[in-house]
Amino acid sequence: MIKEGIINIRKPAGMSSHDVVYMVRKLTGIKRIGHTGTLDPEAFGVLPVCIGKAARLPDYLDQDFKTYRCSMYLGMSSDSQDIWGKEVEDRRESWRGRPELSEEKIRETLESFRGVISQVPPKYSAVRVDGRRLYDYARKGQDVKIPERTVYIADIRLLETDREQLKVTFDVKCTKGTYIRTICHEAGKKLGCGAAMCALERTESGYFSLENGVDFEAVKALAERRTALVDSLPKTRKMPRGRMNDRMILDGGLDALKELYGVEEPLPQQLYAEYAAIEDEINKMVIMPEEAMIHFGKCRILEDKTAKWFLQGGHGKMSEVNTLEEPEFAAKDFPLPMRDEYRRAYRLYAPEGGNYSGAFLGVAFYDLGYKKLVADKIFFNED
Repeated sequence: MIKEGIINIRKPAGMSSHDVVYMVRKLTGIKRIGHTGTLDPEAFGVLPVCIGKAARLPDYLDQDFKTYRCSMYLGMSSDSQDIWGKEVEDRRESWRGRPELSEEKIRETLESFRGVISQVPPKYSAVRVDGRRLYDYARKGQDVKIPERTVYIADIRLLETDREQLKVTFDVKCTKGTYIRTICHEAGKKLGCGAAMCALERTESGYFSLENGVDFEAVKALAERRTALVDSLPKTRKMPRGRMNDRMILDGGLDALKELYGVEEPLPQQLYAEYAAIEDEINKMVIMPEEAMIHFGKCRILEDKTAKWFLQGGHGKMSEVNTLEEPEFAAKDFPLPMRDEYRRAYRLYAPEGGNYSGAFLGVAFYDLGYKKLVADKIFFNED
């Protein structure tokens, strides 16, 4: 069966994050799919896509840092703060060779963004104001007040300066919600020449990196194999729509597809073998959700009956678990406001050798008033 978890896809430039989600739906046949943070169409790199119950994961990743490699052109400006906007002005010729754009000055300007800063998101962005995306207002020529947001730049480093092209490349490590093209835009203002982003690669997002990612083309090829197999089934009806089918597909494989499509006649064994091979390839790509919760503590429940009670939404005492790791932020602060519960958040595991075979069950917060671990989200499927 297909595992619920995350496929960390290396998104290519030229497609939206939604296009990647669509391909994973096609790959798995599962509708409950989401991602952990949008990449603009021209950006590329790490895009973790969550399958099934793992779609609950992004709520727990607020303290994850994201790392980008960015290039910008100095002496350019754009209505979208990148070179793909409609109103692009190129004044590099007049700025080339000027002492105001020395490497030392550029490095100093970039490093001025370190720490907690305020940003105004670009008008061409997916941020919502009064229920509408900013790009909706911008495309219709409508003005709207864009609220500032507070973000944290943990690190920013100049890597290379192309003096001829006035192209600057830098790495930046930041909190979620940071707009890198806005850093480019603001750097251009500080230098007095303007700037527009011309390339963006996300190299890390919390636990996820280029190293544990898979190429989009590999996902696409596997999705096409699965589609061809499903198309070969002797169907008598279209598959019903809706998330109610997710659990069947996750658990039932080809037999679930037979039921959903109304297949009555026996299927050749080679179809089962091909479907099993596809499932195996998919599962090799899947990262389990608990691996991504790098800031949470870890507890092992001592008895099966307590594990079952937790799966039913019950609470537990700390004396009923073995604490293996403490939450990262139990004894230290995060540079931005955070949910207080995350200081007492634990991943809960079933007893080794018990009915649930040591499985990851879900997340619980220790309630200071109640003095118990209170179930927050269950990830384990008990059926």
